[in-house]
Amino acid sequence: MGTERCLSKSCNFVKKLSDRRNVSAIIYLTVNRLTKVMGESKRRKTALGDKYGQEPTILPWLPITKRQADEFMKWTTRGTWIGIGLLIVTWITVIFIGPKLG
Repeated sequence: MGTERCLSKSCNFVKKLSDRRNVSAIIYLTVNRLTKVMGESKRRKTALGDKYGQEPTILPWLPITKRQADEFMKWTTRGTWIGIGLLIVTWITVIFIGPKLG
């Protein structure tokens, strides 16, 4: 919430500066905002320690990442639809084509 207030103040400040065409102040504000973002990244890196940059797991005791779980869901959904299609083809064969062939 404090960041939003700071950003809105910064936006108002940029609007005032752009009216005056003060380019050096706009550059200063941009550099100041970038250093705050970089500071946040460093804070997050020190807070996470060795886990920084690693994908999160589904459960702490299960070594499956969220990306792997999404891939598994994609493949199982595709396999399910293929199975449903084969079931329909088999059903049509048994009910309609089978009796006509004898």
